[in-house]
Amino acid sequence: MDNSATIPQIRFCKHLTRITFSVFLSFLILTGCSENFSSSVGKFANQVGGLYAIKKLVDQQLTEGESGIHIQNGRTITISLVNTTYNEDTFENRKSLAIKTAQLVSDHINDKPEYKSVQNIIITFVRHEKKFLIVDYTQTYDVFPFEVSELKQGTSTQGVKI
Repeated sequence: MDNSATIPQIRFCKHLTRITFSVFLSFLILTGCSENFSSSVGKFANQVGGLYAIKKLVDQQLTEGESGIHIQNGRTITISLVNTTYNEDTFENRKSLAIKTAQLVSDHINDKPEYKSVQNIIITFVRHEKKFLIVDYTQTYDVFPFEVSELKQGTSTQGVKI
């Protein structure tokens, strides 16, 4: 087997990695003096760490499948429940689980300062398959949006299908 074709590719990748790292490091040094930038990075790091804790909480309530979690603009947390048995269940059962999950997340982020700007929690039910090793197939069954202020008050009656 001839490895001569892969050696230049590896060297190029190492070179590209060094350039990328150097640019990133330069950016950090130039902007690191800014107090606002430092506090923004700290807040971002806290949010990312907290997302993992939220994912663990959600995964504990699932009997099968997995969850995905995203935060958009620091204002909306989206939780995707992927390949769960609820996908084949009734709309009412998915709605019930969505309300319970949104309430769980809301209770968890309620006293955390890095999440004080979160206004919405969206729960989605998704089926994801990989076909023929290169094709990703995704089907969304239902999307349930919730306002955090309603969840805090315990008055959320959301669950309208989008």
